[in-house]
Amino acid sequence: MNIALIRILLQIKNASIVKKKYIEVVVNKKSIIIIKILYKNGFLQSYIKKNNKIRIYLKYIFNKSLINNLKIISKPSISYYLDYKSLCRLSTLNLNLGILSTSFGVLTSIECKKKKIGGKLLFIC
Repeated sequence: MNIALIRILLQIKNASIVKKKYIEVVVNKKSIIIIKILYKNGFLQSYIKKNNKIRIYLKYIFNKSLINNLKIISKPSISYYLDYKSLCRLSTLNLNLGILSTSFGVLTSIECKKKKIGGKLLFIC
């Protein structure tokens, strides 16, 4: 997992803790994919891309953020890989949503279980 992606995830988490309405970040190709996945799964309200920046609108329900439980698992120095069996075991431990980098691209843990594949666990929400 690259440092730019970790910075964006931490900016989103910190902004949700202080209850900001939106943040603007400089993005790359992989971070746009992550933002789209978070939006598709209901963790973000919306996003608007302008040039090389993206404005991310955070989502709150009853004045509580949905993304403040975000935990980065794989770091640049340490990578955690899960196979299909390990992924199924983690789902019994109330893994809310895991984001994995696989040979099919960046997928959620639910999509990985449907395709019966594993990958590098990037973070959980």
